[in-house]
Amino acid sequence: MNRESIGAHEPHSPRRYADAAVVAAGAVVGAVVAYLVMSPGGRRLSDSIVEALGAFSSEWQRLCHAAARARLAAAEGWEVLDSRSTTGRM
Repeated sequence: MNRESIGAHEPHSPRRYADAAVVAAGAVVGAVVAYLVMSPGGRRLSDSIVEALGAFSSEWQRLCHAAARARLAAAEGWEVLDSRSTTGRM
């Protein structure tokens, strides 16, 4: 037996508390999923979450498109300034 397996059997071992925390977290996640799947209120909530995520996704795409246009405009502006500075005209 190695030291880790010996320490796990002690009644007040930190590893035993960590294992219990993982089990408790899994139980909470399971309860939330069961609520979302099995109850009418949970289905309404999950539908509204999906709808909100869809709206967020479309707004995120719009933001990314606007950022790409801004990057392009900035690059073109720097290109114009750079070409004018190399020709000596400003």
